[in-house]
Parts: sequence; C-alpha cells; structure tokens
Amino acid sequence: MKLSWRDIATAALFVLGVAVVFAKIYGFSWLILDSWNSAVAVLAVIGLAMVAINGFDLTNRSWRNMTEVAIGVVAGIMAVIGLVVESSFIFYSVATLMAIAWAISVVSHAQHSLASNNQSTPWNHRHPLAH
Repeated sequence: MKLSWRDIATAALFVLGVAVVFAKIYGFSWLILDSWNSAVAVLAVIGLAMVAINGFDLTNRSWRNMTEVAIGVVAGIMAVIGLVVESSFIFYSVATLMAIAWAISVVSHAQHSLASNNQSTPWNHRHPLAH
C-alpha cells in the first residue's frame, strides 16, 4: 500500500484522538480535558482536522464513501450536542464514530492503492484475460 502524506497526517491525528480517550479513561488531570464537554470539543477539533486533511468527495457514491460521510455527519451532530450536554456516553460515541470513519478511510485508500498498482485484493480480483 502506498501511503500519502494525508494518510500519515490523519493517522497521527487518530493517535492523538486515542491519547485523548485514554487520558479521559485514566483520569489524567489535563486542563483542556477537565470536563466531558471540553473533551468532546477536543475530539471535534481533531475530527474536523482529519476531514480537512483527508478531504471527501461527495461525487463518489461508493458505499464506503457514503458510509464515511454519514458517520461523520452523525459524529458532528453528537459533538455539537456534547458541547451542550455533559455526557461520557456522547464522548465515547464520538470517539468510536471517529475510529470507524478512520478505519473505513484506511481500507478504502488501501483498496484503491492496490487496485491502481494492478494487484489483487479481496475486493478487487485481477484475473488474467483468457484468449
């Protein structure tokens, strides 16, 4: 799989998001993660940065892309609610949705990368032509 700078940057942001979740789980007393609201805000900023770096193409109607967009919209709505309502459930839900969207993105990029290199993948079988 050929990685682009976008894949590496979103992976770094994903790791940062995981660090925020672990910090909240283990009760680290970071000022910016003092409440559930502020922790949701941090995840929302990380998620927006991931979307801005990774980009999205609404003209791509593949099920993976549409699922990723739908998950992003739901995570965004939950993040806005999480800014108003202090809830650990919303924080963990936003984190989970971000992880799922990132995983879908990685799988999609891997498939496109392998397919463009004319390699066989579980989703895209390359068979020699029979003449």
